[in-house]
Parts: sequence; structure tokens; C-alpha cells
Amino acid sequence: MEITEQMLLKSAFLRRRHSAEKTRKLAIDFDCLVLKRRAFDLYESKVVEEAVRVVNALHEKGFEIVIFSLDSSCDYQLVRKWLVNSRLKFDAFVSFKPECDLVINEKTVELNGWEGILETLARVLKDEQKG
Repeated sequence: MEITEQMLLKSAFLRRRHSAEKTRKLAIDFDCLVLKRRAFDLYESKVVEEAVRVVNALHEKGFEIVIFSLDSSCDYQLVRKWLVNSRLKFDAFVSFKPECDLVINEKTVELNGWEGILETLARVLKDEQKG
């Protein structure tokens, strides 16, 4: 079992023990969504198309998607507009790391890739429905 899968499964276990809510909150670091980021011109930056597909699929499966950025130089109105123009389905964009059931950051994406994240979360959901 891969490290990322272990972390997601552990998170699912803790969520089952401590959360009665059906909706799951998923926090995604903004930097995971940007393919080529240019610090001073966000509109020259490209979105990771695979990320859009996976995030939108998770949103459709009932995940509450919270995108966050810890970059203090970030223009939050501009980033929010960029996210909307990128066809990304999300519920909130915040300037802090939110308290969520699961967090996707650069390390998670590097280890599994976006498709691997979707497959792992699908297994977690399937296991939750059984148990």
C-alpha cells in the first residue's frame, strides 16, 4: 500500500470516528492546480486539465471542495476569478489551510498523480459504504 493511500485511508477512518456529516470537505492547495504559474501574471498561467477533471468529478460525488492558498502576495479576487474561468467546480477559496477531512497538496499529487487520487478516494468511499 502506497504512503498516500495509507494517509487517505487513515483520514477516512478518523472521519468515520469523529464526523457524523455525510458531506466530506476536501482542501486543495492552489499550487496543485496550476501547470505553469507566472507570479505577476496569473492569466498567463495554465490550469492542470487533469486536476480540473478529477476535482469536478469529486465535486459531483458530493465532496465540498475548498481551495486554499498560503501565498500572502496573492490577489484573492483575481485568483477566484481565474478558478471560475478554469471551469473548476469549488465551494470556497480561502487564504488559510482549512480544517478538512482530506488535504491534497503538491506531495500528494507527486506521489499518486490526479488519477491515483481519484482512484484512492473511490476505494475509500466504497469501503465506507461497506462498513
